[in-house]
Amino acid sequence: MPSSKEKKLRKAYEFKLGKKLVSKLSDGQISILSAFYNSLSDSEQREVDSKIFKGETNDLLDMAYTMVEESEEAPSAPKPKVTKIKSSAIVPSKFIGGDRYQAYLDELTS
Repeated sequence: MPSSKEKKLRKAYEFKLGKKLVSKLSDGQISILSAFYNSLSDSEQREVDSKIFKGETNDLLDMAYTMVEESEEAPSAPKPKVTKIKSSAIVPSKFIGGDRYQAYLDELTS
């Protein structure tokens, strides 16, 4: 469950980049975008914000779209095949041999 910090960060980037784009990003990806944005100088941040407002491409949007494309292209792990075995399928006499199994069973029970 996302923490309140992650919720606030997601909400901030929904406002900045748009809900549709941010809905496709994980909390980790949003944290990476936030770290990048916060590493910019004040003038660079203003330039990015201005370009977002004008609908122009910028490094932050490019990073977000690349993250979405990579996560959509990543092959999902194949699901393991599950084989159900009935308890009647395991017959001890088949492992040891019918006569030997009966002798072993008689010895154990006596």
